[in-house]
Amino acid sequence: PGPTPGQVARAVERAGLAPGDRLATSLRASSAELARATASFGTRRGRATEFPAAGGIGDARSLARLYAALVGPVGGVRLLSAATVDRARTPCTDHLPQPGVLHRLDGPDRSRFGLGFELPRPGAPLLGEGSFGHAGAGGRLGMAHPESGLAVGYVCTAMAWEPSAGPDPRWMPWTEAVRQAAGLGG
Repeated sequence: PGPTPGQVARAVERAGLAPGDRLATSLRASSAELARATASFGTRRGRATEFPAAGGIGDARSLARLYAALVGPVGGVRLLSAATVDRARTPCTDHLPQPGVLHRLDGPDRSRFGLGFELPRPGAPLLGEGSFGHAGAGGRLGMAHPESGLAVGYVCTAMAWEPSAGPDPRWMPWTEAVRQAAGLGG
């Protein structure tokens, strides 16, 4: 289950925002809307709906296959050229400060982005330096390491992870094991 309105209110308060603050009001409204959207994915109608940037529904094998096709041919199809992959994984946000009071919401493990993809960081080391990917709602994860040709997809059944709390405890052991097994460091 998603957070209750009381849990959201406490999180807003912990961020140091007054209940009537515009950002606090926006966060409460966004949380409620996210809960409705998340619930709709549990229905046939919701899964058939177009949700821009949130409608990817599939299994771990399909997610891994998608990332593999970003970095090399899969079934004769490569989705991105090597030059495009290099541009996509070039850090674009490392030097940017959080706008306004959003720095209050920065967790201990701030996200890093290239062009449309997340980049490795302590709480989501992905496949190590040079890899790229993206975490989905509730802890899903897809990623690729172009130099090794490795691509991985992970899905779960529980919307349990809270990004502001730091690394997802479900990711850390297995991503480390994958990196070690692939010789990509630990």
